[in-house]
Amino acid sequence: MPQVSRAEVILPFLAEYDIPLRHKEIYGGLITHREITFSYKQTRDTVTELHEKGYLLRVEIDDENGAVRPIPDDASGRRGYYVISEAGRKRAAKYAE
Repeated sequence: MPQVSRAEVILPFLAEYDIPLRHKEIYGGLITHREITFSYKQTRDTVTELHEKGYLLRVEIDDENGAVRPIPDDASGRRGYYVISEAGRKRAAKYAE
């Protein structure tokens, strides 16, 4: 059986659970809902790579206005959450084929 890449596990998971999540929450969800063999650090690194490729968006939750909005690229030090982008959905769908 061929080895599945971490991206092939993470993107479909984030497409299925379409909510803003932090690195550790993504890792916890993968432990709970997928049989993964990779570490938290590998999950974090893969999520960062997927964001850099445009498959994930970094967002913040504005609880005062009840909105989820993108974090600008120039605010790289700001903590945020990740959600799948349209490009990420298309990529996740290709993994399912």
